Amino acid sequence: MSGWLALGFLWFSQPCLGQGAAEKAADDPPAETTTEEPAEDVPPPAPEDSPPPIETIPLAEITIESQNALEQIHKLGPGDEKPELLATIAKNLPANKESLAKIEIEIQSIISSGRIGRRTRRVEDEIAVVSNRLEDWQNQLVSETKDFQERLAKLKETRTLWENTRDAFAKEEGAATLNESIGAVLDATTKTTEALTLVRDEILNAQVEVSHEVKRLLVLREELTKINQHTAKQLFRPDSPVIWNVRRIVSEDGEYGRQISSAFHSDVSSIIEMTTTHPVNLTIQFLIFLATAIFLYKVRQRHQQTLTNDPRSKSAAKLLNHPIATGLVIALVLTPALVPDPPLAYYRYTVFVVLIPVVILLRTTLQEEFKRPAYFIVSLYVLLRISTHLPEFSFGQRIIELIIAVIGAAISFHQIRHLGSSPSAGQRMFTVGRNLFRISFIIFGAAAALNIFGMFGLSDRILATLVSMLTLALILIAGSNAIREFLRISMVVGPLRHLSAVKYHYVTIDRKISRGLNFTAGFFWLIAIFLAIGIYSATRDAVDIVLEAKWKIGALNLSLGSILAFIFAIWVSVMLSRAIRFVLNADILPRFHLPRGIPSSISMMLHYCIITLGLLFALAAAGVHLSQLSIIVGALGVGIGFGLQSLVNNFVSGLILIFERPIKVGDKIQFGTNFGEVRSIGIRASNVRSFDGAEIIVPNGNLISNEVINWTLSDQQRRMDIKVGVAYGSDPEKVIELFGGVLNQFDKVLTDPEPFITFDGFGESSLDFTVRFWTDNFQIGLQLKSAISIAINKALKEAGIEIPFPQRDLHLRSFSDAPARTLSGVANSMPDNDAST
Repeated sequence: MSGWLALGFLWFSQPCLGQGAAEKAADDPPAETTTEEPAEDVPPPAPEDSPPPIETIPLAEITIESQNALEQIHKLGPGDEKPELLATIAKNLPANKESLAKIEIEIQSIISSGRIGRRTRRVEDEIAVVSNRLEDWQNQLVSETKDFQERLAKLKETRTLWENTRDAFAKEEGAATLNESIGAVLDATTKTTEALTLVRDEILNAQVEVSHEVKRLLVLREELTKINQHTAKQLFRPDSPVIWNVRRIVSEDGEYGRQISSAFHSDVSSIIEMTTTHPVNLTIQFLIFLATAIFLYKVRQRHQQTLTNDPRSKSAAKLLNHPIATGLVIALVLTPALVPDPPLAYYRYTVFVVLIPVVILLRTTLQEEFKRPAYFIVSLYVLLRISTHLPEFSFGQRIIELIIAVIGAAISFHQIRHLGSSPSAGQRMFTVGRNLFRISFIIFGAAAALNIFGMFGLSDRILATLVSMLTLALILIAGSNAIREFLRISMVVGPLRHLSAVKYHYVTIDRKISRGLNFTAGFFWLIAIFLAIGIYSATRDAVDIVLEAKWKIGALNLSLGSILAFIFAIWVSVMLSRAIRFVLNADILPRFHLPRGIPSSISMMLHYCIITLGLLFALAAAGVHLSQLSIIVGALGVGIGFGLQSLVNNFVSGLILIFERPIKVGDKIQFGTNFGEVRSIGIRASNVRSFDGAEIIVPNGNLISNEVINWTLSDQQRRMDIKVGVAYGSDPEKVIELFGGVLNQFDKVLTDPEPFITFDGFGESSLDFTVRFWTDNFQIGLQLKSAISIAINKALKEAGIEIPFPQRDLHLRSFSDAPARTLSGVANSMPDNDAST
């Protein structure tokens, strides 16, 4: 379509441009031919610029360059065969013309009959198929034309260059030999130009023919639009006799066989056309089905018992009994993503093929309360498809659709009562199901009443939409369940089980997959509803109008669409950053033997890069040019100068922490009175978890500008000191030997650096020693110190060496003899462990 509009614009713009030039020439007065003597004081006009020198090939390079030129000219030629596109168009264009002729006849028949029903939808489908093909041809023809024009332009430049060379060296000695080379190049350019011109003219002729058919297509679309508008006006008026007027209805029935055959032939033709247009896409779809079925079959042979016993995959194990059904459902549910713009007939027959696999899968995944209505919905859809191939507004079609409406209403009413009395009626799923069945009961009842009283066009549209949407909902439920359970099998016994992210984060991944599948299924179902009831285009146009409404703020032109695009781009970048960092931290970086802290630095820098690129894309999506950011940058500079100094300081400090790495994630640091482990280094602040469980948010600037003790910067080694005092009279050498024996009992005590014990001196009541030893695991330092202290105490007791307590001597000098004797007697009567006088 865009190619045809461009061609039309060029076609009509050329005469207009020529006319404008002619009018301008007519309006301008003719230049006078008389010359005047220039005044004495007026300087003569400046000489005009000399023309550029004529480009030629140097004389010494003519022979070599002629060979190169002949090779380039041969490459520019059309070759021995014409473009494959011309053969394709010549072969298939008559069939498309015939299709358009049939569509014209069908549209006239619809208009003359005065009854507008599903025939218009079938015509729309056929128009869409032909339109896609013609527009694709048109775009390819425009591209081919540009390509041939570029080749002709290059040939013209080559010919001009070699003609200039021939004229420049015509009088040189030995020119006859050179003229042979030059002549060969010129002859080749002439022949190639003629061949290219012939093929280009054929392309232009094909383009004209295709454009003519596109014009016919536009006319048919306009007529179809008028029919749909007329349908909307007549939709709420009776278009058929009442159902009990059987004779009149029967008399209006046409030739059943011919109409059924025509409808079926039209559907088959559109499907065959699609298979020839998209063979690669359909092959990929078939390969997905085949690979899924084979994978499930192999898993059933090897791991069925494992899946059944694993609580993560009990529900997934049920799929192993139906590998073909699961493969079909997964492959056909992916049709919108794999096959671009398939005809509606393909969807109809695809749904028909997938119904049995869907029923099989729903039987294993749905709760018991919803299985029976699902089977009835599938049955109603089959009846609806049968009625589609009957003559429209015929007695048979009306009776079948009346049966569908009555059965649907009865099923909905039964489910309303059944779900209300179910023990699980309070669950959210049951509440939503009850409300849906209430709506279905009303719609089915309305469709039956409209059919009975002669408003069959409206009844048919309502009934077809409802049954199709319910069936599509079942297919999407079965498809999303099949994909989810297939991925669960892959994560439990399949190739995904080897990933560390799956091993340690299975629950998180499974939850996000379920949410994503449910959201995708709900989104497509909503789009399908809008398409079915015919409000998709109107809704899209209304949304476009709202999103494209612009308002100006200074030099910036903003709109709701640009703001939403900005937010969406930022959100996508954040989600992408989280996903990539999750995979890096869980699976990729741990496989490399990197120094501690390097993986977190790589992850953080990648996060910054993705967010920065996301911000640039967000600005581009919002339509903000870099030149328009001068105001924002100026305001940001003022803000930085006043209120954002601390923020920028912390941001730059975070970058220093990442690149210089004085502090890494996992380090044990001490700052001020706080002591803890670094959990993360963010853009503005770092997270330190103290050993008593508190989360301390420390601005990055504080970690850079203030003094910080890093206990694990270079390694995890730490020296522990245990001070011990023994009673006077103990042998220091024996004590040191005893302590050394205790240290040798612990494997966690390093031998390099070697532990050592020192005799520190004579205390007030003990001989003081210090036991010093190293451990290579900072985490167990306190536990190891405690264990060694207990062992030292036990060893001292076994060796009979006393650990003294503080003792004091009291001297009385100012008392008389009597009090002194009394106090001495009291002191002598006290236990031995009390202080003596």
